[in-house]
Amino acid sequence: MTEWIVILLMALITFSIRYMLIATSGRWRLPPMMETSLKYVPVAVLSVIVVQTIMVKNGVNESGVGWAVNHGFLFSAVVAFVVARVSKSLMITVMAGLLCYGGYRYFLG
Repeated sequence: MTEWIVILLMALITFSIRYMLIATSGRWRLPPMMETSLKYVPVAVLSVIVVQTIMVKNGVNESGVGWAVNHGFLFSAVVAFVVARVSKSLMITVMAGLLCYGGYRYFLG
């Protein structure tokens, strides 16, 4: 019973925060500097996700660094980057990255 109360309270809090922002969105505007700054948030978040996926935490090695490169993800990311620059199509880029990673896993293990 306690778990359900916690879940319902969390849902209520989440809904309240989002509803207040949506309900009052037409009444106020962000300063132009903040609007400009917020345009860079998706790129920054996506960059962190991609780099974190390519780099794998594997404990501390002899050089004291606890990160290693996942070659399958790195190879797929480079191919996807090149395809994205050439094709400018999100669907083709995603398919090329997935096919490249699948081929890497199938042939090189």
